[in-house]
Amino acid sequence: MAKEFLNSIHARYADWSNLNWADGEYQDFTKFDFARAEKEGIGAAQLEFRLKSMTKGVRIERLSQMDENEGETIGSKLLSSPGLEPSPKQDKLMAWHGAHAQDGFVIRVAAGVSAPLIYLRSVAAGHSALHHTIILEDGATAEVILEMIGGEEKKNEENSPARLPQSANTPARLHTDVSEAILGADAKLCFTTIQRYGENDWAFGYHGHILGKFAELTHVAGAFGAGVSRTRTLNQLSGGRAKANAYQLFFGRGSQFMDMETHSHHMTADTSGEMTCRGALDGTASMVYRGRIHIERAAPNTISHQSGSALLLSPDSAANIIPSLQVDNDQVEAGHGASVGALDEAEVNYLRSRGLDEQDARLLILRGYFDELIGKIWGESSRRYLSGLVGTRLPKMEEKRGKKEKKTAGARRPSRRTKTRPLAVPGLEARPSAHTGLIQIADE
Repeated sequence: MAKEFLNSIHARYADWSNLNWADGEYQDFTKFDFARAEKEGIGAAQLEFRLKSMTKGVRIERLSQMDENEGETIGSKLLSSPGLEPSPKQDKLMAWHGAHAQDGFVIRVAAGVSAPLIYLRSVAAGHSALHHTIILEDGATAEVILEMIGGEEKKNEENSPARLPQSANTPARLHTDVSEAILGADAKLCFTTIQRYGENDWAFGYHGHILGKFAELTHVAGAFGAGVSRTRTLNQLSGGRAKANAYQLFFGRGSQFMDMETHSHHMTADTSGEMTCRGALDGTASMVYRGRIHIERAAPNTISHQSGSALLLSPDSAANIIPSLQVDNDQVEAGHGASVGALDEAEVNYLRSRGLDEQDARLLILRGYFDELIGKIWGESSRRYLSGLVGTRLPKMEEKRGKKEKKTAGARRPSRRTKTRPLAVPGLEARPSAHTGLIQIADE
């Protein structure tokens, strides 16, 4: 049974079914079969975490297992980020999330504590509404990786971790994943969120971050699964000298549709940040990205830039990049850029002239395209994790194209780049010092 503080949140969004609007481009997200979802009910969700080493001042708890006093305190922070609070124009999907929020992680890092790598994973067997909260007190530092997958994906990941295994007859499941992070003064967080649901599912993620004075955030939102997905990131820079870098990675194939948005709200002086969306589309996959920068009048000396790019690997794939700026102060530096196109054939031909075949040349260019963005992430484990995940997608695409080519005579040495293997999170390999499950480390 849900805790009282969860019931109070559910009550705030009790009228979700009366709403008929959901933010998005090119897709009416209110068309999901909510009646079927209500009939089937919220499914079981398995929550796992790994902590490299036990550290004083780091607490990781399940939202549903907190005592009532702590629950009331955390509950007052849930769904309080801008864009989540109830309003006359409330987003139906986020209201549905509020009315059904079932569980999630609560991470708290005490002032001045440097937390070890924290890896979180949720496995949803059916419809799900998971809510995660990260609180970093003044001067705290943490690197967090959150992976969100479906039950069928987990069954098949031993053989192919990037596979979308659902059959066409599997009913679509609805997944809403919301994370909220509150960074105190001088806090530093590297937060990577990855969505890998099944190909028939609808997945909606919202990531709201509030930054205090001198706080620094690097957030990566990865969209690799779900037939229909929407990913929103909102950074509220309310403290002076705060810095927020928001990166979005995607790789669509088949008939996937991805709607992505990043919004940086600069509220005070001397804040800065970068917003970059980058990915590739194959098959008939399509996506839209909206980058929004809002610099208030009270935010002089702000430096904020955004860019979006998409590689179209098939003539039937499509992408639209929509940048926007709202600048209310003329003492700032702001800009945007966008690009959509196929692989540069001149680059392919250059690499072929240096001894690579066409397949390896294209693969090398794609790898470099993603690695350029991944290299900007300060968390080493996050970089290696994302690089491995992207690598599981690239060979799949090349293997499909390779079947269309005629086999040449003679044996050919296989390239290591074409092999797939189960994902492993660097730093959290099986070892006695790695801690899993649910732990609570309280200050003495």
